[in-house]
Amino acid sequence: MIEQQATVMARDGDHVWVEAHRQSTCSGCAAQSGCGTGALGRWLPGAVTRLRVADPLGVRPGEQVVIAVAEGAVLRGSVMVYLVPLLGLLGGALAGEQLSAWLSHTGDVLALMGGVSGLLLGFALARRVGADRGHRHRMQPVLVRRC
Repeated sequence: MIEQQATVMARDGDHVWVEAHRQSTCSGCAAQSGCGTGALGRWLPGAVTRLRVADPLGVRPGEQVVIAVAEGAVLRGSVMVYLVPLLGLLGGALAGEQLSAWLSHTGDVLALMGGVSGLLLGFALARRVGADRGHRHRMQPVLVRRC
């Protein structure tokens, strides 16, 4: 489980709203000067994430708590957001190139159109899987303990 400290902001029935400051490990990385993530982190310091999580502990607003998400959920989310659209882009571009060769068409227009179509299809698939109720439930952070 990947854990993060958060502050309870409000109650909402059986759930609570928590705010957590985004953390970055960029200060400990040797490549921080040439990394895009490090540069983005310097531009957006102190970003706060507000989440609604189930409350099995009965916490009150103002309390410090620890929330957690399974490592597998982070990996699955990354695959859906990054890898699926990328594979769609590459697959569509290759299909467009093959179609172009089959039609004896010169130029890269069909490869470009296939790539854009594959990318959009990949985004649509990622969105559809992300909207699945069972998938969303497995991706939700949980309230682990009080601090």
